[in-house]
Amino acid sequence: MNEGVRILFVDDEEKFVEAMGKVLINEGFSVDIAFSGTQALNFFEPNKYRLVITDLKMPIMDGIQLIRHIRQIAPAQKIVVVTAFPSQVMPWNRRLSTDTQGMDELGTLDYLVKPFPSKKLIDVVQNIINEGNETYQSSESELQQQNNSTQLRETPEPIAAISDYSVQTIKRVMDETVEAIGKDVVCALVTMGGKVIAEINESDLSKESYSGRFATLMALTKNTLLETGYNSLTESLFRLDDSWILTYFMLEANCYFCIVAASTFPLGTLRTIGSATVKKLRKLLK
Repeated sequence: MNEGVRILFVDDEEKFVEAMGKVLINEGFSVDIAFSGTQALNFFEPNKYRLVITDLKMPIMDGIQLIRHIRQIAPAQKIVVVTAFPSQVMPWNRRLSTDTQGMDELGTLDYLVKPFPSKKLIDVVQNIINEGNETYQSSESELQQQNNSTQLRETPEPIAAISDYSVQTIKRVMDETVEAIGKDVVCALVTMGGKVIAEINESDLSKESYSGRFATLMALTKNTLLETGYNSLTESLFRLDDSWILTYFMLEANCYFCIVAASTFPLGTLRTIGSATVKKLRKLLK
């Protein structure tokens, strides 16, 4: 009955989310687990998940920020919130936003209050899936059209005719950055559309960690900065598992520079090295 139904479960309490994931798997659901909002966005694609279950309180990117990003990508996505603080969800819209736009961004949300028995989780999930079964197939193409209409408006790719010489020069600058940081580091210059201009990745780190769906997150963040008037803020920092992901928006070239380094590396030093690298790259991309 639940075969082929995919669920994304997001919570920074690893033992809890793994246990609840097993409960849903035993009911026949296909479950992906994420331990942070950032990691969840790396998994998320429109129409990939019938349901997203997310905790509210998470470091770096909390559940509210995650929901807002998901609503921008897929406005009709079914979402269940998990929280240990029931006052946070009653009523949702009044507490989380005082304006109509903010309420629309969050949309309709179901919720579960911790701690809850596994049967309660199954009942809530099953009810939501059953409600959607009658209309899911018929509305799938309509939903896709809606998602397409709300996709980010891409600006032209930067420096369409960038030469091999320029790419090699960029890589030399990145080599200096890698040497300054040490082993297990990745550097990449990526367009806002997700195309890698140049990269140094001598580890086994997946490209999705700094391009691919990560580029979608960067594009959303860039748009937020522009819309809120904070376009002078160029640095964005994430922590994923045991790594720092430090990005610098180069809005004039419609791209970003990304460094992935071990979280044990001093953050202040990493920022100093990153800023110096970006200054050199900006000169090359003029």
